[in-house]
Amino acid sequence: MSTSTTPSKKESTETNKTKASATLQKELVDIIDQHYDTCVKDVKEFDNFYQALHEILGKLSESKGAIQLKLPSRDTLKAAFDKHTREGNSLLKEEFKNIIKDVITFESFSMGKGALETIFFIFGAPICAFFLKRFIPGAASVSDDILIPTVTSGTVILLAKTNRL
Repeated sequence: MSTSTTPSKKESTETNKTKASATLQKELVDIIDQHYDTCVKDVKEFDNFYQALHEILGKLSESKGAIQLKLPSRDTLKAAFDKHTREGNSLLKEEFKNIIKDVITFESFSMGKGALETIFFIFGAPICAFFLKRFIPGAASVSDDILIPTVTSGTVILLAKTNRL
């Protein structure tokens, strides 16, 4: 009986989350570098920090599209802020980066309800049309090469007209 050296499904999932967190933190560091002077430079108090964090995460969400971020609880943010800052001094870029690395992880991301709904319609409508074609008498004469792109295009047009896309 041989032992397998391939990672288990749980270990693989943890590795993927770690890689995703590292990628996320790199993107956050890039955004902080770009917007430090406008968002973070004058932060001295926790309330100002909270506003700066909100602005930085807003910029990250803009760059990511449909992915949304969940802000950590105020207590978690306050603890990280107190841990990494010096009393009464402006927040340095490195301090802000360290706080972000502590509080923003892969688990902070979620797909928004609108994004899931859009994905459902764009992929679900053509699949439903494909199966309905099998049950409707005479519909078999319509080629799948015509039906699926037509239904997909119609779905996109409908989502655009209803301002969901």
